[in-house]
Amino acid sequence: MKWIRTHLLGMINIIIIILIYIFFVGYCLAVNNAYRKMTLEQTEHVTSQVAENIESRINAAIARPKNIAMHMAENPLLVQLLEEEPQHMQDQSYTDRITEYLSGYADQNSFSSVFLVPEYSKRYYYPDGIDRVLSDRNDSGSTWFYEARDSGQECVWNYDYDVVDGKKIPTFFINARIRDQKGAFLGLTGTGFQVSDIGSWLLNSRENYSVDCILMDDQDEILATSDQESTGAEQIAQENGISLQVLSELEQDNSSGWIKNNYVCITPIKNTGWKLITVRNAGNFWQVLNQNGEDARNIVITLILMVTLTSGSITRVLQRYRNELEKIAETDSLTGIPNRKYLEKECRRNVRNSANGAMFFFIFDVDHFKEINDRFGHKAGDELLIYTAMNAQAAIGSNGILTRWGGDEFAGLIYTRDAEKILREIENSVQKKEYGDRRMTVSIGYSPVTPQDTAESMILRADRALYAAKQKGRNRVVSYEEVAREMLLL
Repeated sequence: MKWIRTHLLGMINIIIIILIYIFFVGYCLAVNNAYRKMTLEQTEHVTSQVAENIESRINAAIARPKNIAMHMAENPLLVQLLEEEPQHMQDQSYTDRITEYLSGYADQNSFSSVFLVPEYSKRYYYPDGIDRVLSDRNDSGSTWFYEARDSGQECVWNYDYDVVDGKKIPTFFINARIRDQKGAFLGLTGTGFQVSDIGSWLLNSRENYSVDCILMDDQDEILATSDQESTGAEQIAQENGISLQVLSELEQDNSSGWIKNNYVCITPIKNTGWKLITVRNAGNFWQVLNQNGEDARNIVITLILMVTLTSGSITRVLQRYRNELEKIAETDSLTGIPNRKYLEKECRRNVRNSANGAMFFFIFDVDHFKEINDRFGHKAGDELLIYTAMNAQAAIGSNGILTRWGGDEFAGLIYTRDAEKILREIENSVQKKEYGDRRMTVSIGYSPVTPQDTAESMILRADRALYAAKQKGRNRVVSYEEVAREMLLL
């Protein structure tokens, strides 16, 4: 009887253990799936928004030199100079008139390169004089001229090297066609901007968002990459397990999608034939997911073998899941940056480190955000919030924390005395974005943090400074110290 009772109790304990384990496995799988779905969506969202942001910046960088080049080509004075060139081949004053003309455009617009090549002489004029005379089309250094001339297009791009202070600088050139009143071809004029400007944007996306970027021309030649040590697209693709053939197929299909552990976007750059490839490798979270799956499988094996799972192992697995859930709970799903909950925790944790006077709390919002939502829709509003978050995060870098406070409001901490400089960088970066006839702006308020502060007190002061910024007309940075001084004068 005693044996039966003992045996029965043992069976009951085993059943209870099995039920607990089954519940735990189900819980692990549910959390694993939820984490997987959210991380995949966030990866797709961040990659797509990085691609759109870089595309917008490239288009803006291209538009200005292109417009200037077209304006030069249509200038009656330049047309007249080219028509008169056959009569002034040996006239230094004629050369001086052209170089003075080119210098004016270079100085006024801060271009690294401004040039003119007449069809008659093939002389390469630049602000300092005559650089060289172009050879026939078989010469590699002159091919660009003949290709642009024979293309029939009014404006043609080419990628080449510009010599600055004896150094060869990779440069994008815009070649604009010059015609006389009858439409006859007289030559090419144009401008150039350096590849390093675009390369820095790509590098920033790699450092801040773990997104690799490759800019390629219409011949699949590399123009710029986010990896300064990479030899180009093929190397980056191979490092991420992607073949260029697969990239080509993706481009012909939906221009975005998952390839192995990578989310890839291929974005065409308007009017250039270029394409921007953005890749975010999901290897890190795939590793976490695989580890979680391995944990679940180990539990099932444990059930089958009836091996007691130690409490320490359970604790470690539960702790990992708790940390992952806490990270999800402290992340803004739209922008991918931390949320208000995370900032409040960091405020309480970091206030004790503010004794040196190099900590500031800031809060800002997007001016007239409701109007953007009303006129252009909520999708445009979401894109604006993501754009603002990306540029603000790039300005802050490792010098602080940026969070989405709620709605169109952002807040954070800055750990350097250069807080105002950083906040003005945020203000200036947002102004590059336009919707219709409205250029976007932000209003920013900030306040120093002291060891005596609470989260509530530092938020209150920064909020008062933000209110003052709005009262003064928006689109500005206001410190609480400035507000306090003005209150004393009243």
